[in-house]
Amino acid sequence: MPHKNDSLIIKSASLIGIATFISRVLGLVREQILLALFSRFQTDAFNVAFRIPNLLRDLFAEGALSAAFVPTFTKTLQNKGSSAAWRLGSLVFNFLLLIIGSIVVVGILNAHAIVQVIAGDFSSSTGKFSLTVNLTQIMFPFLLLVALASVAMGILNSHKQFFVPALAPALFNIGSILITLLMFYVLPKFGIDPVIGLAIGVLTGGLMQLLIQFPSLLKLGFKYSPSLSIKNSALQKILLLMGPGTLGLAATQINLFISTWLATTQGEGPVTWLNAAFRLMYLPIGIFGVAVALGAQDLFKNLISGILVLVEKRFKMGDWILVEGIIEGIVEKIGFRSTTIRKFDKSLAIIPNFQFAENAVINISQTTNWIISWTINLQYDSTVEQLKTIRNEIEDYIKQNEDYKPELGYAVRIDKFADSSIDMYIRCFTKTDDWDEWLAVKERLAISIKQIVEKNKASFAFPSQSIYVEKK
Repeated sequence: MPHKNDSLIIKSASLIGIATFISRVLGLVREQILLALFSRFQTDAFNVAFRIPNLLRDLFAEGALSAAFVPTFTKTLQNKGSSAAWRLGSLVFNFLLLIIGSIVVVGILNAHAIVQVIAGDFSSSTGKFSLTVNLTQIMFPFLLLVALASVAMGILNSHKQFFVPALAPALFNIGSILITLLMFYVLPKFGIDPVIGLAIGVLTGGLMQLLIQFPSLLKLGFKYSPSLSIKNSALQKILLLMGPGTLGLAATQINLFISTWLATTQGEGPVTWLNAAFRLMYLPIGIFGVAVALGAQDLFKNLISGILVLVEKRFKMGDWILVEGIIEGIVEKIGFRSTTIRKFDKSLAIIPNFQFAENAVINISQTTNWIISWTINLQYDSTVEQLKTIRNEIEDYIKQNEDYKPELGYAVRIDKFADSSIDMYIRCFTKTDDWDEWLAVKERLAISIKQIVEKNKASFAFPSQSIYVEKK
């Protein structure tokens, strides 16, 4: 029988796929316009200049940041509510404005040195190096825009809104195309290289990619706060999670860096063709990979959790398990996506496997020694001698009876003076690990305690209240 979330998964994946397809197609259109309107001299300079903020974007913004932000924001939203989630969103926005903004400023001021590292051979071509530096300086703020857009995307994804965030990159391409075409005819009139319009188009597209998501954010109730506190535990968790993600992406970015550097040493054109090749390669990956990763994230979360359950052997079929607040019963089937549990009222429950990864699972069937922990209530008119005798006889019963394991520890002590009774605490471990036998052991202990109390002419207490009537 299909899960009720299947249609939602398919719908989400389809919408994301459509939006991503539009974005990728527009990316190809932008690439073709670039190739048609500009020389390889100009496109090489643009692609190298765009590679620099784009490399940092992949490394920090859309890659590691998204992977760290989305689960943390979602958990905050579920556990602490919207107010805490909006506060976290604002903190991340403000943190990025400070840190990424600083990186952008440093990048602009040091664009000459950065281009020298990645495309030093451009200096052999008259004007190519300086053009690349100028384009780099213009496009560096794109890094900040796309980082903020990535946070907005994460917030919307956490609220199960996928289409608008997936469509946002299409707005980037539309903005880039329109501004490029406009500037191609306008800038030459002022003696400015029209390829500068490409850089302006990138900034415009990045801004559009960010702004298109704000109506959806406001509709959700997003409330921006200008505060910034690095002591926020959720923000610290995001920064901590970004570390491994950044390191993992670093290998890919180093590869791209080296590929670009090698291409710059091969004359005019190789950088452009390399970029075009990457564009074609990412088309199918973007359509299917992104759609599955976002739209079917719950599916994959359950699959991974199911694998962990099987590999780690947290429980097996026939086990009695308890997940506080979720389920208690006997495991009948363990699947990759869900686990079937028969509850004690004989009803059947199908639980998504992520519940067993995110919550504490008590495998009651794996209990080695059942514990008995009781408090018995004795009347206040019980004498000290009666209390001592009852305590000693119960203790002797536990120590001498084969049903118990006194070596694991036991306690029989006068515990406290309650409102209506003198309370005696009893704690011991049984030898059996069988549920039915444990119930029988408890029953025998209860009967023995009653016999001991009655033999010593004491009585059990029950809640009582005394009322005094003043006689006038």
